Amino acid sequence: SPLWYTRMKSIAQNKFYVCLFFSFLAVFTFYYIIKKDNNPIFEFKDLTYNILVPSTITQIKSINRDHLKKAPKWMDDLNVYEKSYFQYGLPRYVLNKIDLYVGDELIIPDILAYLLTKLKEVSGGPTGGIKYLEIGVSVGKCLYQMQNILGQSSSVIAFELEKINPAYETTLTDKTVIDTWQDPKDGLVRNDGRISKYRVIGSNANVYYLESDEFSSIGWDHLKKTIGPVNFIYSDALHSESALQYEWQQIKSRSMIDFSSNWVMAWDDLQSDELRRAAEAIVEDCSRITKTYSVYLSAGGWLGENEYNHVIGIMSNLPLSQIFKDFQRG
Repeated sequence: SPLWYTRMKSIAQNKFYVCLFFSFLAVFTFYYIIKKDNNPIFEFKDLTYNILVPSTITQIKSINRDHLKKAPKWMDDLNVYEKSYFQYGLPRYVLNKIDLYVGDELIIPDILAYLLTKLKEVSGGPTGGIKYLEIGVSVGKCLYQMQNILGQSSSVIAFELEKINPAYETTLTDKTVIDTWQDPKDGLVRNDGRISKYRVIGSNANVYYLESDEFSSIGWDHLKKTIGPVNFIYSDALHSESALQYEWQQIKSRSMIDFSSNWVMAWDDLQSDELRRAAEAIVEDCSRITKTYSVYLSAGGWLGENEYNHVIGIMSNLPLSQIFKDFQRG
């Protein structure tokens, strides 16, 4: 063969091996990155979340603030407010505060969203998506932040006396009423109930909105039948000792918490000794069922800096003292 042909062949072979080497190097590097412990790509790829996790609580706070910038005006229509059963749990004097900036300090939705990411980050998490249940959602401001953290394989469930706030409903699509019922029990604020299913515009998470009196056992039956056990419960409805005890009995008797994987239950507004006693009795009862850790934290509510700090109580199988070791306790 001519000399020029031999040289060109040698160069071509060398380039081939060089390219092959760098190709293997690139594949190995990518494999190492995605397999590295605590790398966020794992959780993101399984569509549990709409964010990259693991995340720090500071990152969660930033994400929540960004979502709130895109939120609707929560109660622009006073007719909705006036015609509701209990004005969505909002005193009239806070109506002009619900759309204000919540501030730069951590608030309860930041804590809840952070714990949502911990459910799968810590070993023993749910194998599929997460089911988050909020009891007492008011206008939907906290729920809105949770639904934007979770991804399309996860579900957000609302248990609320009031009809869905039309402003909150604008963040959802694909509404389908999937269940209705009547409860003839005396003493209920409302005797009807329904569950509507939606998809979140953006994150594509599932939303199930259950309208029912919290003290309707039939409503709880339909919740169990339609949704089944959940991984996370946030209680923010009627703040009384009897209400918290009743909730827990409904939850426990229907096995509404999936104790086979990581789980969390939290209560807002535990400022009073009465409510703390109720929460502590529930923690004690739960510890007879499964290993249970608990903690109190102090943080702003969903109005943030525009109101007083709340005390939130949390119980879980997660090591809460370790997770919140640097956080202010109530």
